[in-house]
Amino acid sequence: MVAGDVPLERLHRLVEQAHQECYIANSLRCEVSVQPTFVRMPAYAFGDSGLAAERLALLAQVFDTPSRALITKGAPRVPPLALDLGCGPGHSTRMLAETSQARRTVGIDASVAHVEAARGVAPELEFVVHDLTRTPFPLENADVAYARWVLAHLPDPVGRARSWLTQLAPGGVLLLEETERIETTEPVLIRYLALAHDVVAARGASLEAGPLLAVFDPSPVGEVVRNDVREWPVALPTAAALFALNLRVWGSDPAMPLAADDVASLQAVLDGLAASDDRRVVTWHIRQMIMRSAM
Repeated sequence: MVAGDVPLERLHRLVEQAHQECYIANSLRCEVSVQPTFVRMPAYAFGDSGLAAERLALLAQVFDTPSRALITKGAPRVPPLALDLGCGPGHSTRMLAETSQARRTVGIDASVAHVEAARGVAPELEFVVHDLTRTPFPLENADVAYARWVLAHLPDPVGRARSWLTQLAPGGVLLLEETERIETTEPVLIRYLALAHDVVAARGASLEAGPLLAVFDPSPVGEVVRNDVREWPVALPTAAALFALNLRVWGSDPAMPLAADDVASLQAVLDGLAASDDRRVVTWHIRQMIMRSAM
């Protein structure tokens, strides 16, 4: 089982039971066979702190238009059940509910902190704590599932996407958005992106999961309906603000190759760019996929 799926009271009972069984086995000098009961959830590459939630709120504003366009294009009309996979603090869940007009929309996330925040952001929707690397999902047979920049946090993004298709109703739709690449000429942003790539790779994940999905063939569990790359221009100060929030979250990560003073210097430059009136643009190349589960 996954610890996040279990009520705290039951956790206490399970721990107490384990102590009792070990005590009895030791008294009788019996061998104890231990099976893994809890699975450690994968850590967020960019954290789930208040700063991380602030970053996700800004990200939701910046990429609202292309994301809504994908949902409008790919989701069935008024589906009975829509799932937001890796919902974070709920901004994308509300967007999915508004755009799809689903009769029931549920956000799923491994982070207890994010789920608690989401319930405050969108109290009219449902949220569940669950590790998305594990199936079955708490809710199966969804008509549509949506995930934006979630696979970048997870090892084996192609395998994850394939497993998610198996959780949908026959003919259900899976909508994915992942970064193909980020285009900029600003040296500071290029340096930041190289560091971010290294930190995420150290966790066994890929900051730019889009290319891994470019040739993804989900058969026999599903089929690709659409697999495109959309360009989305973002004002450089806004991009710098996103990156500055990220760096505050993982600047002290053990995988960070920079010394603390160098991280602080990079942080200061990013903050300066975020506060500037620089008119340059940073272009996100976003892989947008529409897949359908097997009938």
